[in-house]
Amino acid sequence: MAFLDYTNPIPLPAPLTSGTTVQSYTDPIGEVWVAKNGVNSGQWRKARDVLHCKLWRNAAFTLATSGNPILPMDTVNRDPYGMFNSGVGGANAPIAGIYRIVVWYRYTATAAGQSANAFIAINNATLTSFGNGGASQTTSGTFTPSANDTLSLSAGDYVTLNQNCTAALGIVAGALQNSGLVVDYLGTG
Repeated sequence: MAFLDYTNPIPLPAPLTSGTTVQSYTDPIGEVWVAKNGVNSGQWRKARDVLHCKLWRNAAFTLATSGNPILPMDTVNRDPYGMFNSGVGGANAPIAGIYRIVVWYRYTATAAGQSANAFIAINNATLTSFGNGGASQTTSGTFTPSANDTLSLSAGDYVTLNQNCTAALGIVAGALQNSGLVVDYLGTG
């Protein structure tokens, strides 16, 4: 007769004490666990409980009127497992799975009829969703385009907030509520 170890009902690997990347482990019942040296003392945690990050843009930024370039995030609000990719201003998927992504930014239209779009891009190539915000035909004002999607990502894929607009306008910067990229790991799918 086997005895159940109630202090460790799911036999997890030893805590990570070296390395800098997120490691993953799938237990016998299919739950994915992650650990990273220096985070939670290297202890293993359920990936869907801890792989979450929230980024935002603090510095001023002028929106582009052609193409769909990245609006890079430059400030971390929450990111314990290091998903922020400062090289592109987005977030990396440390493990494969299903992720919920939300993006937004505020800008001030200076004339009637101006509009701007928000997109979620995978690896700055595949635009997966679209959100629009724009001035009506008769007024100017502050508007917030946003987009959200549930995406299947491979380990190492990165997601970004991409944008375009009808005039070279500046975003409203300097506060979390004015721009952001949120990434939440949901599971294997």
